Amino acid sequence: MKCRQLIPLLALTYVAVGCGGSGNSEPTTSGAVFITDSLDTHDHVWVVITKITLTSATGATVDVFNDSDGKTVDLKTLRDPAGERYAFFGKVRSGSYTAVMVTVDKDLVLFESGSSTGLAREFAGNNGTTAELALTFASPRPIGPAAPFALDFDLSNWTDNGVTVTGSPFLIEGSGVAIGNMDRHERGNLHGTVRDLTGTAPNQTFRLDMSNTADIAVTTNSETVIGGISSLSNGQRVRVRGAFSTSANAFIATSIYAEEEDETPLIEGSVTSFNALDLSFDLDVEEVEFMLPMFAEVHVVTNEATVFLNAQGQVATSTDFFLALVLGNRLEAKGSYSVETNTMTATRVEFADEEN
Repeated sequence: MKCRQLIPLLALTYVAVGCGGSGNSEPTTSGAVFITDSLDTHDHVWVVITKITLTSATGATVDVFNDSDGKTVDLKTLRDPAGERYAFFGKVRSGSYTAVMVTVDKDLVLFESGSSTGLAREFAGNNGTTAELALTFASPRPIGPAAPFALDFDLSNWTDNGVTVTGSPFLIEGSGVAIGNMDRHERGNLHGTVRDLTGTAPNQTFRLDMSNTADIAVTTNSETVIGGISSLSNGQRVRVRGAFSTSANAFIATSIYAEEEDETPLIEGSVTSFNALDLSFDLDVEEVEFMLPMFAEVHVVTNEATVFLNAQGQVATSTDFFLALVLGNRLEAKGSYSVETNTMTATRVEFADEEN
């Protein structure tokens, strides 16, 4: 685990992955693995997942997700009054599996109902760096193209004693109800390099080659926003946003942006206030990368070096950007973060509304 900036704990990346080492191809026949959660009374439960491993019926272990930086997730977003919501984590070769092990960073942050500041906690039984959450399935679980798997973080059975969090249990098997409904899937980001590009824009497919993980099939369509590049080509480093489709067995891109590989903190969320005079705004924290947030809201400031992208993914002036801004817009801000002032100085800001 790499220690980075604190907010005020660890700073960690958000990367969705496949099922193997760097440069590995996706299994020929494979099933998607998602996480979900059970409802409890917290507003947010932020954890960092660094590894998910399945045990096959033969006793072999297979990594679905493995990234030392980890993926920061608000587990509370993965359940609403209609039931389970799903966050894609990777794919695994078709087969029968008997158990799962989830490795998490020892630190987590809980936001009690109505609180704007999080409570720093540790997982019980951690080794000083990480903790392992294990589940043995009631019976062998088939996973394949027509049989995706949802792992439920059973928050309703987690207990906080003011210092550590225990689970009785931490994990259960998800029901998978409505897992085929894309409206029940959380949008997320994947980072990697384009390869094996085919098709004609706007309808294209490619493999996203990601460091330390297997690649993932990605598809684009007429609604996919392309930013920072005129067109897709093999070898480009990009960030892909979208959700996994179980029917297509592929990641459906809503936006693709050119990017450099770095570890700069990133926040995405809805605008709660803004000031067009000093070019600043406040974001309700909904997604993060390289951060484990301790605050429900973050203040973002911009300057002459900030790059502004409009809803079409094109570079805009700060004036035009703020003229288009309204309360409730979903924005993404990337830059340096000050814990003392709870302020991000953005190097890039962009519209991130799903309908765009």
